Amino acid sequence: MPSVVATAAQMWRIYLILTIAGVGLVMLSGIPLWDAVNISMTAIATGGFSVHTQGIMYYQTRCSRC
Repeated sequence: MPSVVATAAQMWRIYLILTIAGVGLVMLSGIPLWDAVNISMTAIATGGFSVHTQGIMYYQTRCSRC
C-alpha cells in the first residue's frame, strides 16, 4: 500500500509535467513566457478557465504578426 508521502510526490510530478508541457505548447503559439505560465497553471487548476475574460482570443487581438 503506497504511503501518503509517495502519493503526494507523485501528484507533484504529474502537476509539474503538465505545467511544463502546457507552457511549452502555449509558447509555441507566440504567447510570452509569463502569460504562458499563468495560462497553463490556471487551466490545470480550474479545468480550462483563462486569465483574461476573452480567453485565448485576447492574444489574437493583441498579436501584431497574426
